Amino acid sequence: ARIKVYVNQTNLGDYPNRNKAASYAKGKYLKYLDADDLIYPRGLEVMVHTMEQFPEAGLGISQKVVEDVKPYPFVMQPKETFKREFLMRGVLGLGPTGTIIRRDVFEKLGGFTGTRYIGDTELWYNIALAYPVVKMEDALIFWRQHDDQEITKGQESFFYLENTFKLKLNTLNNKELPLTAPERHVALKKLIKRFSRNLLGLIKQGNFKTANQIRKNCMLSWLVLLKMGMSR
Repeated sequence: ARIKVYVNQTNLGDYPNRNKAASYAKGKYLKYLDADDLIYPRGLEVMVHTMEQFPEAGLGISQKVVEDVKPYPFVMQPKETFKREFLMRGVLGLGPTGTIIRRDVFEKLGGFTGTRYIGDTELWYNIALAYPVVKMEDALIFWRQHDDQEITKGQESFFYLENTFKLKLNTLNNKELPLTAPERHVALKKLIKRFSRNLLGLIKQGNFKTANQIRKNCMLSWLVLLKMGMSR
């Protein structure tokens, strides 16, 4: 009796639909599960139990990365979250299936912006700037990869490449980002170097026109891109 199904009259699109679904929620947490993914038995129980241990956290994530050298669960303050995100191998690069969100935080920040392909990353950044993030045990969900999913379409259209770069660049320029000036400088160099190599890879594949348009959209010169892309 407590399960309810809502059907939209029209297709709202990915993130507007997530916001619409959240508007029906009455509980303490929001948990998304995309139709092509799975959450394992006890997965939801573990997520909620973990979040209850860290009431100050706004976001919980279930994803193992190489820098996780201490036992789960553990909480990351904004400084650690963004050091991992920009100076290490990243910690916020996962979709909604691998997360659990405090509903009051979601509502306070206005939910998903609606930017296609990267709307979830935008929200994770907004939450992580203002709230601690919990790393909980991994292997709670199964994220299925296939050719028809949104991230694949975004990568093939190069929208994901361009707009992920812009999002990271804007975040590094955000005065509220809890990184020192030297840390921002190193992070910026790493970001531009990776982006440059991606564009040079497009050129090697014969996609110069696309690479040049992305470069223009990001307001970077070829001199900078070549210098960074060929540096070690």
